[in-house]
Amino acid sequence: MRDPFKRASRRVIRRLGGFTPIDAQSDTGARIPNFKGIYENPEEESLVRGNGGGLTLKRRGHTLRVLTEDVPTLSKQWTFTILGTVYYPADWDADGDGCTLIYLSVKPTQPAEDDSKNGATWR
Repeated sequence: MRDPFKRASRRVIRRLGGFTPIDAQSDTGARIPNFKGIYENPEEESLVRGNGGGLTLKRRGHTLRVLTEDVPTLSKQWTFTILGTVYYPADWDADGDGCTLIYLSVKPTQPAEDDSKNGATWR
């Protein structure tokens, strides 16, 4: 018998994952059109404390929840094109119940000027 949590995760991704068009490309270069996943772009607040005060910053946290079986070889070389923006997986966590939450980061078109001098890249 199948795990009820994995079955529920599969049902949620398949039903809610089709609302935002996602094109994925694996590390081998294989394109996966109409990829199923739940894309979220919530605004988050973070408090930065310094000497004598604090500063509240707002930022966006791009995430993509997918079925673990759909991304068996997930690596930082994968890319996801969502609403015309290309993202790469900065980090990901499998929940053990069939879903993986991928934290997305925008892939820059070229390295910053001072980053290229010291050999640093976006990965």
